[in-house]
Amino acid sequence: MKLKRIYIILLCSLSVLLAQDKFYPDQILFDIRPQAAALQIGTLTKDGVLVKNYSLLDQLLKTKGAVKIERWLTSADETDVIDGVDLSKIYRVHFRNARKKEKLQQLIQNLRQVKEVQFGSLAFKHKLTVSPYTPNDPDFGRQWYMNKIMAPEAWALWGDSIPGSSEILIGVVDSGFDYFHPDLQDVLYLNPGEDVNGDGLITAIDSNNVDDDGNGYVDDFFGWDFVGPNKSVGP
Repeated sequence: MKLKRIYIILLCSLSVLLAQDKFYPDQILFDIRPQAAALQIGTLTKDGVLVKNYSLLDQLLKTKGAVKIERWLTSADETDVIDGVDLSKIYRVHFRNARKKEKLQQLIQNLRQVKEVQFGSLAFKHKLTVSPYTPNDPDFGRQWYMNKIMAPEAWALWGDSIPGSSEILIGVVDSGFDYFHPDLQDVLYLNPGEDVNGDGLITAIDSNNVDDDGNGYVDDFFGWDFVGPNKSVGP
C-alpha cells in the first residue's frame, strides 16, 4: 500500500544540538524575499551570468568571485513559507577561493544591500551532538534499514524519554507494511472519508467497493498500491 500524497516539511531548531563552529570557507547562503521573483540561475561558462533576472545581484556576486549558484532545498516549493522565509528561495553560492570568516561576513552584509535579498548566513557544517536513541524492540537489531536512514539519531532529537507523537503522520512509500502488526494496528492513520460508520475500524460496511470520499480511489483505507498490474481503482 502507498499513500497517495505525502507532504512533509520538517523545520527544526537545533541550535543547542548542533555544533556550528565550522563552516564552508568557499560558500554562503542567502534568501530572496517571498514577494520577489525566484532567481533565474545561469552558468558563467554558458550564459556569462549567474543570475539572469537581477543584474545588480549578478554583478556583485561575480565581482566577489562567485562561480556557481544553486537552490539550497531543491524539493521546496512556493508553498513552503515559514515565518516569512520562502524555503524555495534560499540559495547557496560557491566561490572560486576560500575566504576567512570575516571576509564572508562582510560579503553577506554587501548582499543584504540588494533590496531583493532578505538575509544571508555562513554555510555551517552541522554535526549532531546527541546520542542515538535505541528502542526496546528486541528485534531492532534485525532491522538494518533503521540505521541506514539514521532513525536512532532522528529519534534522539525528540528530547523525551520515549520519542513519538500522535500528531505526526508518517507515509510509507515502498513495498507497503503489515497493518495487522501489533506495533502498528492501533496507531495507523485511517482515511476518515472511507470509514463509513465512523467507528475508526475497517469492517464489512466500509469495504463496500465504493469511492466514499470521492478522490478517485475505492476503499483506500490506509493508502494505495500504485504499481499493481491491473492499474484499477480497486484496493
